[in-house]
Parts: sequence; structure tokens; C-alpha cells
Amino acid sequence: MPQGTSSATIIAAMLSGFPASAAIDPDMAIRAYLMAVEGIAQEAIARAARLFITGQVKDHNRDFAPSCAAFAEQCRWQQAAIEAENRPRIEKQPEPPAKLVDPRKLKLLNAALQGDVSATEELKRMFPGLPVWQMADLPASNLLESE
Repeated sequence: MPQGTSSATIIAAMLSGFPASAAIDPDMAIRAYLMAVEGIAQEAIARAARLFITGQVKDHNRDFAPSCAAFAEQCRWQQAAIEAENRPRIEKQPEPPAKLVDPRKLKLLNAALQGDVSATEELKRMFPGLPVWQMADLPASNLLESE
């Protein structure tokens, strides 16, 4: 709908798009719709009318104009959508760059995983107190029993 179009004109245009609405008193119908959408922004009313006219409202019989309540409900949904669109967006904070692991530590870890005892001892010295070292010192039979 063009900018500056009144709510009554928007509603009248919507009603004219439904042939079954021809038998009703247009002035009374428009008054009823205006009462139902009182306090709702004109942009929301125009969006809702456009959705009904173009048949995009789910579960609506496209042969008949919407009831005042159904139209008001769709207007409220559109009002909420407009408010959400106009809400300020939260900027995602950039994550600090991850610290890279020293390649020497990775080599030690790889060697320890391959069974190198000296690499394992060096890792124990570098990272004392890790629970994994206590498990590494246990015989394999004790590890299986604890499960």
C-alpha cells in the first residue's frame, strides 16, 4: 500500500478483494475492523491486509474475508515482526585468536603416545599433577577392574 494510505482505505481494499464481502455494509464492516485493530501501527495493518489479499495466511479460507478477530491477530503478529526488525542487533564479539601449541610439545606428545619413555618423563616434568599420570603408573589390570 502506498505511504500515507489510511487504515480504513487499507481495510476497504482488502475487503474488496473478497467477492463474498459484497453483500455486507462496507461502512459498518470497516468500522468493526478499525475497532479490532485500534492501537496497531498502520504498517502492520497494511502488511496483514497484503497477506490476506495474496492468500499467504495459513489456514484461512481464501474465498472469504477474514473475521475482525483473525485480521486483528494477523495485525498483531505483523506488529511484533516490525518491532523485532527494528530492534538493535547485538554485534558478535570477535573471539581472541587461539594460542597455538608449541610444535615441540606436540612432538613430545606424539612420541609419548608411541611409547617413548623419555618423552613421557619429559611431559610429566612439564605438566606435573595431571590425573593422567596417576593412571599411567597403574598396571593395566588395575585399569580394567575399575571400569
